[in-house]
Amino acid sequence: MTAPRLTLLLIALLLTAPAPAEVFRWVDEDGRLQFTQTPPPVGTTFQLVYPPAPPAEPKERRGMDAFLAEREAKREREKQEAARKRERAEQRRAACDAARKRLAWLQSRPPFRLAVTNPQGGYTRMTVEQYARETEKAHQAADENCRER
Repeated sequence: MTAPRLTLLLIALLLTAPAPAEVFRWVDEDGRLQFTQTPPPVGTTFQLVYPPAPPAEPKERRGMDAFLAEREAKREREKQEAARKRERAEQRRAACDAARKRLAWLQSRPPFRLAVTNPQGGYTRMTVEQYARETEKAHQAADENCRER
């Protein structure tokens, strides 16, 4: 690239660069506070004031707020789901323990030593068929609640 072209390119870049707006703050002869974009008269004391940066785009801010809210809601849902899974696992463990204890209790006693409540509210000895049904139910409960999921 030749020197004149490079010089023109640099001048064009400098002219297109955004310049910060300068605001001059000064007091006129009548004692009034003035704000102008042009320099005050020669000999007047002034102060350069730069306007504050524009606020973030409301649209972008809303998008960010929505993103953050959705992320927080997702984390909360994940936390609640993990708590539900832990609770279900604890319930399964408790049901498994209860089913195993019931099965062990049934298997440690012969049927004629066990009593069941009859329809009249009294007690009768368990029959072999009743014992087999109760043992089968205890096996099913243990299988259902103790298998890993």
